[in-house]
Amino acid sequence: MDARLALTKKGSPMDGFLSAIPAAASSPYAFGAYAICALLWLFGGAKLRELRSILRVIKDVPASQRAALIQATTGRILPKHITAEQWIRHSRHQGFISLGAGMLIAASVVAIVAMRNIDPDPPPGEAPPFAEANQVVNSLLAQMDAGQYSDAWDAFYSAKKLSMPIDHWLALSKTWRAPLGSAQSRIDAGSTAGEIRLDRRLNGLLIQYYTKFEHLETPIAEQIGVASPGVPTPWRIVSYNVGVPPGSPVLTSGSAAKPAPTGK
Repeated sequence: MDARLALTKKGSPMDGFLSAIPAAASSPYAFGAYAICALLWLFGGAKLRELRSILRVIKDVPASQRAALIQATTGRILPKHITAEQWIRHSRHQGFISLGAGMLIAASVVAIVAMRNIDPDPPPGEAPPFAEANQVVNSLLAQMDAGQYSDAWDAFYSAKKLSMPIDHWLALSKTWRAPLGSAQSRIDAGSTAGEIRLDRRLNGLLIQYYTKFEHLETPIAEQIGVASPGVPTPWRIVSYNVGVPPGSPVLTSGSAAKPAPTGK
């Protein structure tokens, strides 16, 4: 976990959808939907205007002559099994359906394009309180100080466990941490918040100390990384690093020439 975490603005999946709408609304697909919508609105509007002109006068026309009025006004010949009232109801439904269909097509196309444009890797949710991160870190440090490396591994984020099996973690811990002895003092060196990515984008927090270990003359950097996809999921450990000098005599034979592990 790098101390130079990139700070980014957090957001929800709905934020991603809403932010994608303006671009979707100006896409070529949306313009095609607008054209279809306009044609349906023209058709529906013409139907309703035609009906209004008929309805203004049809109530004063005898029932037996209403079909002839419709034919004279619209140029359409009504089938014998359809009454003027049935034709009016059907035409009204056609008009309103055309208007509604136009709006539905335009809205659906914009929504579909917006959904396709949503970031497939959405940002994490709101980070849990930092005080909870400190509790998780203090628990890990107590386990590392007591040599309970297996228990410490259990506290890691699940995706991190997949990339770092327990046997590898135990080997690193026994090579780099165990020779240092007990921690005599820790000075808080601050923390860095930001975003990291493991199986997804996560809230990240790197907490740093200058730690004086029993078998070292001077303090060295000790860094613990925690991450969470967002509340209510708690912080989990994603890294533990100690800045052991590569040439330190406290390291086991054959380890002194190796660089200090990162992302441990």
